[in-house]
Amino acid sequence: MSIVIDATVSGDVLQEVFMKIWKQIDHYDVSRGRLFTWMHNIARSTAIDMVRSKAWQHSRTNKSLTDNDIQLPDKAQQQQEDLGLRKMVKVLKPEYRAVVELSYFEGYKQEEIAKIVGIPLGTVKTRLRAALLQLRKEINF
Repeated sequence: MSIVIDATVSGDVLQEVFMKIWKQIDHYDVSRGRLFTWMHNIARSTAIDMVRSKAWQHSRTNKSLTDNDIQLPDKAQQQQEDLGLRKMVKVLKPEYRAVVELSYFEGYKQEEIAKIVGIPLGTVKTRLRAALLQLRKEINF
């Protein structure tokens, strides 16, 4: 996951993700999706929350740019592309593809997507759900 660049912070995020998964495993619902997807969403949300937190932003304000800050594609991103997820998303209608890319690949919240695209929040939710159902049909789940 390339949301958190700093290795130390990503370790903290990973630890928090494992704790959330451990504490919330009883909230997992098989009928709503695969376990991996549920865990991935927890990881993505936790990482985004960490980046948005004021304490983390404050710690980054006066840090100078170094070679370590230049992010090359990591294994997770490469694996994501290797799985063909982006290719699968390209079969979606343009209005579905836009919200899926903003949500899952760019990490925006649904409220933010509504503002970016200029559509109501309910429409964003409907399009995301319809897109996921179409993708499930494509991969025969």
